[in-house]
Amino acid sequence: MKGESHFPVLVPLFALLIVIVIVFTYYRYVIQGDFIMNVVSGCDPTTEKCFLPSCSSAEDPSCPPGPYKKIVIRSGDAPRCLENHSCEHFACDNTSLCTETYCSDAVLEDGESCAP
Repeated sequence: MKGESHFPVLVPLFALLIVIVIVFTYYRYVIQGDFIMNVVSGCDPTTEKCFLPSCSSAEDPSCPPGPYKKIVIRSGDAPRCLENHSCEHFACDNTSLCTETYCSDAVLEDGESCAP
């Protein structure tokens, strides 16, 4: 008994722990759809400070077609039109996690500019 190792007991416990974490993560993200979405939505430059893309939607299908704002929202709170990129002037309401980002010098990324 003195020279026995705990290795044979620890390996199955460790493998079980890994399987539990994988199943929990799969259930949370795939089954429940509990993840964060970063999307763009149409923006009205006359009333909001909008981003302008530097690319052309005719050349690059992933390029926004016009002025836009950035939205971060939990997938469970997002309307279906956000996933399809077909919302017209979506605005956050009182959902648990929904933030709209409008254009400013502090948040500009490469290839973006602010609408005049």
